[in-house]
Amino acid sequence: MDLTWKSLSIAVAVLAGFGLVLLWLLGAQSKREIVVGLNQEIQFDDFAFSALGTRKASALGNEGAQKPSAGLYYIVSFKIANHAKRVDFEFNPATALLVDSAGKEYRISAQGQAALDSARTQSDACKEAIPAGGSCVTEIVFDVPADISNPHMKMSFGKIGDFLDSIFYGKRRIALEPQGQASH
Repeated sequence: MDLTWKSLSIAVAVLAGFGLVLLWLLGAQSKREIVVGLNQEIQFDDFAFSALGTRKASALGNEGAQKPSAGLYYIVSFKIANHAKRVDFEFNPATALLVDSAGKEYRISAQGQAALDSARTQSDACKEAIPAGGSCVTEIVFDVPADISNPHMKMSFGKIGDFLDSIFYGKRRIALEPQGQASH
């Protein structure tokens, strides 16, 4: 009986190893990268994201109260579309990342976002659940170096989600500036 359990354990370990190798091979084969430009969607399941435009600022808020620590604020006008038929979607701004040409990732700037939000004259519709078939537009603030080059946006849903997404769909990004144009 011990021999049966030992044989079964070995078989499960071999199958698990084979599965991991297969996943790795799939990942190696799907090195494709999909890059869209402004006003073009990247879709994840029933939810799509697009950058509508960008602007830069050296300070944000009422009377420029908040200054960036890294160099400048990079503000992205961002559209979230819920293409689902029955499910609402709650957008988490922390899933949006700005990536530079060297691959360095920048998360939303809490201070910059708060300063921008304090200067708004109307509420941000993207802070509420987006109903099935609906969409909203918001602005997302990143604190980046003034000499950032080739900025792109990507959506990140955690390490496992990103890994599985890249295996099955490839890497999806939104170019925030025309290719070859430096950000100044």
